[in-house]
Amino acid sequence: MSQRELFRRGGINFVTKVLGQLLNLAQIPIYVAALLPERYGALNVGYVYLNFFVIFAVFGLNEALTRFYPSASGEDKKRIVSTALVFSLIWALALFAAHRLMAAELTIFFFNDPALAPFFTLMLIIAVVETFNLNITMLYQLEKKSGSYARALLGKNGLKLILTALFLLYFRWGVTGAALALLAGSLFYLIPALPLLRQRFTPRLSGKHLKKLLRYGAPFMITSLAMNTLFQIDQIILKFLTGLESVAVYGMAYKLGAAIQYLNGAFALAWFPWLFSLTADEARRAIPRTLKNYLLVALPLAVALTIAARQILPYFLPGEYSAATDIIPWVIWAYIAYSLSDFLGAGLFIRLRSQRFSLAALLAVAVNVGLNFLLIPQYGMIAAAWSTFISMALLTLVSHLLSRRGFPVSYANQGIISATLSFLAIGALSLITAPAGLPPWLYAALLLLLLALNAYRLGMTRALQNLFR
Repeated sequence: MSQRELFRRGGINFVTKVLGQLLNLAQIPIYVAALLPERYGALNVGYVYLNFFVIFAVFGLNEALTRFYPSASGEDKKRIVSTALVFSLIWALALFAAHRLMAAELTIFFFNDPALAPFFTLMLIIAVVETFNLNITMLYQLEKKSGSYARALLGKNGLKLILTALFLLYFRWGVTGAALALLAGSLFYLIPALPLLRQRFTPRLSGKHLKKLLRYGAPFMITSLAMNTLFQIDQIILKFLTGLESVAVYGMAYKLGAAIQYLNGAFALAWFPWLFSLTADEARRAIPRTLKNYLLVALPLAVALTIAARQILPYFLPGEYSAATDIIPWVIWAYIAYSLSDFLGAGLFIRLRSQRFSLAALLAVAVNVGLNFLLIPQYGMIAAAWSTFISMALLTLVSHLLSRRGFPVSYANQGIISATLSFLAIGALSLITAPAGLPPWLYAALLLLLLALNAYRLGMTRALQNLFR
C-alpha cells in the first residue's frame, strides 16, 4: 500500500475521530449544567475506572489480533476472532462478578456515597460491553471497514449526546442517566458490526489459538495499563487528595485539552505501517522529514487551541470551572510532547525493541504518580497537569535516547528547532493576560492572525501536501 493510500486512510480515521470527539465534547456543557461538581467528578472517576477494567479484560488480545489476523487463512481468521471475542467476554464477565461481590465497598471507596451503587453497577456493565467493542474496533480496522467504523462511532456518540440531554436535562436522572446514555451508545456500536460478525464469529474458543494469542498479547496489557495510568491516574489521585469537585474541573479540562490526541492517533494509524515498509536507510531519511511536516501541522493547531483556552473559553465557563483555563494548555502540550515519541522513538519499533518503550512508559508512570502525590497537596489540581506534561515529555526523551543507541537518526538541517521555537513564542504570548484596554477576544484574534501568518511563512500548506504525497 502506498504512503498516499495509508495517509488517506489515516485522514478518514482522523475525520471520523474528530467528529466523534466533537459529539463527546458537546456532552460537557450538559454535564456542567445538569450535575453538581461532586457528581460530575464521580462520573469522571467512574469513566477512568471503566477504562482500566476494559484494558485488563481485553488482556492484550486486540494487539494479538493485529499480529495474527492479517496473515491467517479464511477459516483461521474466524477461529482467531471467535477465540479473542469469547475469551475477552468470559474474562470480562468474571471480573464483573468479582466486582459485584465488593460493590458496596468499592462504591464507598471511589464515590464516597452508597447512593451511587446503581451508577457503579451500570458503569461495570458498560465496561463489559466496551471490552467486546474494543476487539470489534480492531476488526473494523483489520477488515478495512472504515465506513462501518464511522457509522458505529458517530452513531454511538450521537446517540449518547441525544440521550444525555434527554436523561439529564429533561428527566433529571443525574449520573445514573449519564451512565444509561453511555450504555445505550456502547450497545449501538455493535449494530454496524453484525454483518461482519456473522461472517467472522462463532461462539467457540480454540485452545490452540488462545495460547498463541495470549502468549503474544498479554505483555501488551502491561504497556496498555502503564499508558492508561499515565493518561488518567491523576484523576483518581485527585479524588483522594482533594475531592470529587476537583476531579470535575480537572476532568473537564483534560477532555478538552486531550482532544488534540486525535490528530496524532489518526496519523499513527498510517505512519507506522508505512514506516515499517521502508528499508533502514529510507526510514532514517523519512523520520526527520515527516517529523518536520507533522510539526508544521500539529504546532499551529496546538497554539490555536491554547489561545482559545486562555483567551476565549473564560467567556463560556461557570465560575466554579474557571480553573480549567489554566489546566487545558498543559494537557495540550503534554500530548504534543507525547506524540513526538512516534518519531524520536521510532527506532525502538524498527529494531523490534518495543519492550524498551514499555520500560520508558513505566518510568514515566512512576514519575507521574510521584509528582502528583508530591505536588497536589501544595499546589492543587494544576499540579496534576504539570505532572502530566513532565511525565509525557520524559517518556519521549527516554524513548529517544534508547532509540538512537540502536538506530541513530540525524535531524540536522531540517529547520525543526527554529520552526518549533517560533510557534512556542506565540503560544507563550497566549498565556499572558491581554494588555490593559484590549479585550481578550481581540487579543486572541490578533494572536491567531500572527499564528496564521507564521504557519504560512513556514509552509504549513506544503507540509500538509507532503504528508499525503
